[in-house]
This record gives sequence, C-alpha cells and structure tokens, in this order.
Amino acid sequence: MNEGNYIERDVYPLIKKVLSPGKVVVVYGPRRTGKTTLVSRLANEAGSCAMLASAEDITVREYLASESIEKLKAFVGSKTLLVIDEAQHLPM
Repeated sequence: MNEGNYIERDVYPLIKKVLSPGKVVVVYGPRRTGKTTLVSRLANEAGSCAMLASAEDITVREYLASESIEKLKAFVGSKTLLVIDEAQHLPM
C-alpha cells in the first residue's frame, strides 16, 4: 500500500515510461479495478502541466468532439498532458 488506500499498480511505472509528447496511452480493463485512480495519480504527479478531463461531462465531450483546432486549443490551453477519463463516452 502507498498513500492512503491507494494500491500500487505494477503498470504505473510502465505508463510513465512510455508516455511521451505526441503519443497516446490507453488504459483499459474491467470495471472498478482502479483505472480512474491510476490516471488521476498520473495527472496529479504531472502537476500544473496536466489536465484531467472526464468524458462523462457533456461540456468536455463537446470540446473534445469538436473539429475546430481553435476550440480544442482553447480547451487545453497551455497544458502539455491531457488525461481523458471515461473516453468511451466520446463519439467515434
């Protein structure tokens, strides 16, 4: 066990290792296995350069589904890491 009730995941160091600019890392698995906790920790450790957005939020879905580069830039701002939780809610 780590901080609080957080269970250290073996995959966490691997995610941090492969995460790089211009790349996408997909975390998937069964329900209630700690995926949201994992990506939240990743965003928190990245600090002010990261944005954690949940695609369950309709406003987030509208921004991310936009085909307007300007609208996407306005949403992300100066963040260099965008972490999208519940991405399955985004339109294809």
